[in-house]
Amino acid sequence: MENFFAEVLRGMSLIADNRIDTVTLIVTGHYDLPLKCALYQVGLKTGVAPASVAALDIPQVLAGLERIKNHYRELIRRIFDEAEQLDREALLNNMRKTNQPHEMGTVGEIAIKYGISKSEVRRMKANGTLESLTLLTA
Repeated sequence: MENFFAEVLRGMSLIADNRIDTVTLIVTGHYDLPLKCALYQVGLKTGVAPASVAALDIPQVLAGLERIKNHYRELIRRIFDEAEQLDREALLNNMRKTNQPHEMGTVGEIAIKYGISKSEVRRMKANGTLESLTLLTA
């Protein structure tokens, strides 16, 4: 196999590269050849290049490749889980904030004070425009 040792070095550098674009290409199989070469060299320690690309498809190499891909799949899944959790927490904090009485008073008090319906007060509170009522009465 030609350029085997160059592919070994490329595969090893890919394993050390944690950029998301590299990780996604590893998971999708774009870098299977250099990874197989690295796993072949590290696993068998022969110092000899295989005769062909097909010779890389031995169980030890394929299992190692699958372990690497599963590791990166788990990493990607954790990234999305953490992002989802942050979004969920931000949404809950926003809901808690909108459920607290406004500094101008409760919904009922504001509705009576400015002569508007409670639903309009709630709508204005959700839009963040309650302060505009004070400008109307000033």
